[in-house]
Amino acid sequence: MFSALFRNRYVRNWLHYKTYRLRRHLRSNALDKGLLGGQILWMSVFAISLLLRGLRVLLKRGPMPVRFSETLEPGASYLITHIVPPTRRQQRRARRAAAA
Repeated sequence: MFSALFRNRYVRNWLHYKTYRLRRHLRSNALDKGLLGGQILWMSVFAISLLLRGLRVLLKRGPMPVRFSETLEPGASYLITHIVPPTRRQQRRARRAAAA
């Protein structure tokens, strides 16, 4: 039940929005009450948020690996294209056409 609900794009965006607002609220309170106000608990929340942000930066994936590498001869060229995946509506129509 929950997995089917979570697949819904609206629910995912809503959940991301709510967690973003919570993180923003905690970060601003930690800065105001902890760093500027001197409350120990909020100072620790601020330190933990800085630590987590630093870890996120450190653990971020680097550049993607090179998939294709070849030297070009003078006058030669490559055509790079992007294949757009079909929408769900197009996929449904293709399945119906194949079944009929």
